[in-house]
Amino acid sequence: GNRTVSCAQLRRMGYNITKDYVISPHTNFYVSCDMDTDGGGWTVIQRRSWDEEGEDKFEKSEKEYEKGFYGGVSSYWIGTEYDGLAFHNRTKFSVMKQNDRVDRCSKSRRSGGWWYPPFGCLFSNLNGRKFKSGVPQNNMGHGITWYKIGDMSSFRDVYESVEMKVRDADYKFCTGKMATMFSYT
Repeated sequence: GNRTVSCAQLRRMGYNITKDYVISPHTNFYVSCDMDTDGGGWTVIQRRSWDEEGEDKFEKSEKEYEKGFYGGVSSYWIGTEYDGLAFHNRTKFSVMKQNDRVDRCSKSRRSGGWWYPPFGCLFSNLNGRKFKSGVPQNNMGHGITWYKIGDMSSFRDVYESVEMKVRDADYKFCTGKMATMFSYT
């Protein structure tokens, strides 16, 4: 049909302002579209913004993660109801509060909803608690986490803002920008 299903499709149609738009992959809903970064067309599926107050805004139930929610003025989670990433790297998206899997990492080292591995420690979680100043040593991995290989101190990094974005796989091909992907210097 003639439904607009992604921000990339909107960008190809000439929309070039970063803001909220209505798309209709299954039903109409608002999404935040980044029309600036790397040629635009990005659908923002998660945002943790600088103005988010309280460290536990993303401590939600599985149902809340499914439907989507706002965690402050501009922080939000788009929802997993129609999510193609329900499984990521063979790991199911789950909410720590309701996750009964046992492994060698303490549950206290995880928070929020994420693709938690069934065994071992996690190396990323952008939905963790948003600590304002340094993650306490005993809470490594409990905050917003992006582990840098070989750098254990990266578990204690504090992030003011993070975003997850997706874009149609064929976006650069459809916009004629493939050549930039293969340039050499």
